[in-house]
Amino acid sequence: MIRSQAIILVAFSGVVWSSTSARGDVVRILDADNQALQARIDLIQGARRELCLSYFCIGKDDVALGTLALVRDAAVRGVRVRVLIDAVSAKVPAPILAVLVRDGIEIREYHPIRIDRPSWTLRRLHDKLLLVDGHQFITGGRNIEARYFGLAPENYLDRDVYVRGPVAGEAQRYFDEIWNSDDVAPVNPVVVSVAPLGRLAGRARAGDAREQTITLAARKLEQTRMALGERPTVQLVSFNDWSAGQFDVAGARFLCDPLDGRRRDNDLTDSLLAAFAAARHSIWIESPYLYLTPPFFNALEAACQRGVKVRIITNSLATTDQMLAQAGYESQRPSMQRAGMELWEYKGPRCLHSKSFLVDDRVAIIGSFNLDPRSERRDTQVAVLVDNPRIGAALLASLERDAANSQPAATGPVQLPAFDPNISPDRRILFGVSRLLAPLIEGEL
Repeated sequence: MIRSQAIILVAFSGVVWSSTSARGDVVRILDADNQALQARIDLIQGARRELCLSYFCIGKDDVALGTLALVRDAAVRGVRVRVLIDAVSAKVPAPILAVLVRDGIEIREYHPIRIDRPSWTLRRLHDKLLLVDGHQFITGGRNIEARYFGLAPENYLDRDVYVRGPVAGEAQRYFDEIWNSDDVAPVNPVVVSVAPLGRLAGRARAGDAREQTITLAARKLEQTRMALGERPTVQLVSFNDWSAGQFDVAGARFLCDPLDGRRRDNDLTDSLLAAFAAARHSIWIESPYLYLTPPFFNALEAACQRGVKVRIITNSLATTDQMLAQAGYESQRPSMQRAGMELWEYKGPRCLHSKSFLVDDRVAIIGSFNLDPRSERRDTQVAVLVDNPRIGAALLASLERDAANSQPAATGPVQLPAFDPNISPDRRILFGVSRLLAPLIEGEL
């Protein structure tokens, strides 16, 4: 089965590469869940030399494991596969990791918990990056898990961007820098029992528990790949070219936060601040977790004073999945409003998770960066910046759709609404506790 798929996919990768190798940067916004998942599948299936993944969270549900099964298939057909995962947030079961390593995939984890590196605990890999052959990549807000693609009981509203062209070389250099740094370590999955795989595990005897567990894990990958292919919204072999029908853009940039603390030309924080400082008439911000550090507060306040209209979409108390972050936002909300910022809170039913910025309807920045202290100071972040009116118009249309499903933030002192059927009693209690804790951990919001 894997061999026959490999023959088809070698041809598929040749079609994708030959149709795109002679052109410049192409940028395409991926709003729809099915497009975001299909694009990842197609890039993985089309890889012919190297496949690199760097993710804050790769889950353990069938969508995540089905995607990892395709990544494994790429390794089996001779593609070099490297995977960076956050040591704390990744959820992939150890037996699955063992199968992937056995089959030739190189996996390293960012900032594993170490007694001699206590600061690592607070500094996480927040990237969401899928990079193929140093020529195409996807980044944005989505991790690899069902709820980021509308396939779970409770889902996120998110946004990604597909990029093809020379700018992918910048993403490749960034990935290689982290891969070769002292901040990562090879994964050494410890497999001692069959428990992580639930019903499929059966009852392995103690003497060969590890071998049986790994065999069952490999079978689980096969099953989840088949299940992924049976979903009506995706195809495992589609021959899609995600740059088809798009136009070349000039000035696309890959942005990241410096790993070693040194400022660089593509520093994400500096690039955002520069974009805000240059704004002439409008700034749109969509950030699920919102707590402005002094540099960002001052930049946006100055923009308002210049007459720039600043509109921010964030989660409401009813939709947020991070109550401490929401408490921080609520405490700062009156100050932002007094400074002239227009605040909108997403009504749901999904939790807002997209991270996007649009300046003067043409400078678009889409990536993993939340407008909060952790993104600015603690965690690794990636994004793409494009200065192009057509890309800006596409992002503006998406932001306006989200704004249409949002409500203006309350004004005045912070207080819980007297009654809201969307806010459960448990949520009210958790918010009350979070309001007490948030000022104590302001730098970690």
